[in-house]
Amino acid sequence: MRNNVAKAKPYIFVIMITLCIFTICATTSPLYGFCDESHCFFSVGKAILNGKVLYKDILEQKGLLIYLIQIPAYLISHTTFLGVWIIQSILVAISAFFAYKSALFIVEKELYAFVATCLMYLVIFVSDALASAQIVEVYLLPCFSYALFCSLKYFSKIENVQKRVFLINGIMAGIVMWTKYSLLGFYFIWMATICIFFLIKKRLKEAIVDGVIFISGMIIVSIPCILYFFVNNAVYDLIKYYLQGNIANYGTDITIINLIYGYVETIIFHLRNNFVFIGALVIGGVGVLLNRKINFFVKINLLFSVIAQFLVIFLHGSMYSYYFFAFAAFVILGTSSFVQVLFGIFRVGNGAGKTFNILMAVLGVACILVALLFKPSPRQFMKDPADLAQYKFAKIMREKTDIPTLLEYGYLDGGFYTVADIVPSTWAYCKLNWDNDDMEKDQLNTISNQLTDFVVTRSGIEIPQELFDNYRLVAETTQYRVDMQYTYYLWEKKTSEEK
Repeated sequence: MRNNVAKAKPYIFVIMITLCIFTICATTSPLYGFCDESHCFFSVGKAILNGKVLYKDILEQKGLLIYLIQIPAYLISHTTFLGVWIIQSILVAISAFFAYKSALFIVEKELYAFVATCLMYLVIFVSDALASAQIVEVYLLPCFSYALFCSLKYFSKIENVQKRVFLINGIMAGIVMWTKYSLLGFYFIWMATICIFFLIKKRLKEAIVDGVIFISGMIIVSIPCILYFFVNNAVYDLIKYYLQGNIANYGTDITIINLIYGYVETIIFHLRNNFVFIGALVIGGVGVLLNRKINFFVKINLLFSVIAQFLVIFLHGSMYSYYFFAFAAFVILGTSSFVQVLFGIFRVGNGAGKTFNILMAVLGVACILVALLFKPSPRQFMKDPADLAQYKFAKIMREKTDIPTLLEYGYLDGGFYTVADIVPSTWAYCKLNWDNDDMEKDQLNTISNQLTDFVVTRSGIEIPQELFDNYRLVAETTQYRVDMQYTYYLWEKKTSEEK
């Protein structure tokens, strides 16, 4: 019994420290008065709960699963991100469990692995890549952490890997596909290298069987998702707006020149905004190549999979820092290599008993202090949100009508649906970050026909004449959204006498 407790202790401490860092840095946590990044996932999740069909009745860019996971979050709290934080914390804890196991495989000492894992989460959560934390990449962190662990733990003897490993990773890949399929580059090469290995060894049967098992895992996830769209007569909308839209509606045309320019520009941008993050990845890559415990196949499997992830994600380039969070799971390779070399130079032992407990406690406090000093979005930390436009406008709308309807015109969902507990009633309920003529037409149609009681706009966007014709300005508030200052305007529908 005591041995089990002793073995579990580092895992418990790692998870506790990781969650503390996450709670301090993520604006979805209760420590923040308001999450001033996008509320799209949450708004669409509650719309689906209230009978809207994704893509057909309400427009969005991501896959079905990211919205379904918002439903329990919404049921926990309709007007805050408390439920979001709880769900994210569970997923972060799972990822920390597998990150620690990966670190332990590399460094072989519990103290080293503990320090490496804490450093990993400190690096990724204080980085600009975390953004608000309400990003797909946070939800998928356990998938990639598990895949990395499998590569390190099992693939050194690939011939003996149990088939369930491929099934589980196939399920993980299916989850990724139905959440944000542009992140599938890693899994495609991850599985391809395994099949190629068996083909080189002239073991065609294993290559086919393992490939089929992996694909079966993806199918297990895909069947209920496809049925959802089939039953709701929305397969066409799925293809048009999720599968095709995320390729056609971003960036410039794909040519060799555009690809090279885009990749170079992307690397420069992220070096400037996520330097420590990228440094940890580079150290990890070098560490994997030099580590004699990691065999040649595992090195090829990991390095090519991560490279494929980069090439696919940044196919159109990206000036959004959060895109780089897709590589967060692999930072453990860098922090493990760094700790192993540093502790080796100073001949740091593994520690035992009370010494180990004291070291864990000291490191935990140090990580929390660093997180407090370098949290990426401090503006709403421990602040009262009552003076924000979202709360002022919610009070006005609720005073004027019991069940108000709303349109956020010309910008990404800023949380006005969330705070006022309004279910989006229009197809293009806000402006998404892609080029889509249907979206713009639908927003203008909503305004022209007064399909919502209220419209919220903000400075920096062009106001159409239709808005002046059909709505009147009733309130305005100037505030910051992250690091940019905007003035938000609340418009109320005019009566027939006023028009």
